[in-house]
Amino acid sequence: MEELCRRIKTVSDNRCTVAIVTNGKNLRPLIENHYKCIDIAALSIDSADDNINVDLGRIRPGYGYAPKILELGRVVKSKGIRLKLNISCQPAHSCGFVQRLPESEPVHACLAAVGAHMMTSYSPA
Repeated sequence: MEELCRRIKTVSDNRCTVAIVTNGKNLRPLIENHYKCIDIAALSIDSADDNINVDLGRIRPGYGYAPKILELGRVVKSKGIRLKLNISCQPAHSCGFVQRLPESEPVHACLAAVGAHMMTSYSPA
């Protein structure tokens, strides 16, 4: 991935935008080591409710997904990379990320804190 990002920027003489869409896994080392080659990081989120993420097979019980995603968003922004949160809302998920963020950080405060743009999509069952 690192070589691909670097090559796109080099071959295009920085005229191409490099955007990475990810669930966040393994993104931090890429951001920390190759942030100059990445323009946009979009974090795809199913839910901030760990029970939903466990049911979906995204995480193991007790992982604490929302705080890790918010911290990753802060790291992305600290490197000058534009951040987007892609939230796929489905009835089974109950738009969990928006509704179940920790009470100490309401969704709008979280998004403002990391300067993210939120994109949502809704898929009926």
